Amino acid sequence: MSVRMTIEDNQDTVNALMKKLKNPPDEYKDAYDAVSDLYDAYISLTNCATDPSGSLQTYSSTFNDADTNTLNAYKTMELYLDD
Repeated sequence: MSVRMTIEDNQDTVNALMKKLKNPPDEYKDAYDAVSDLYDAYISLTNCATDPSGSLQTYSSTFNDADTNTLNAYKTMELYLDD
């Protein structure tokens, strides 16, 4: 199995899980927003691996931005996790 296939399979799994999270109760709205932001960042990051484009410089910049955004979104989402 190729790395691309594995990433795309993971994207499919994450997409299915996100669909199950639709319409959260009001008390979880902020947590849902954080998870949604993480999802968006994750998709951008994984798309860098499955569909790279641009020159080496623009790709590097795009990847670095996606990586940073994913890490920041994860750190924000962590605030809503129980210890």
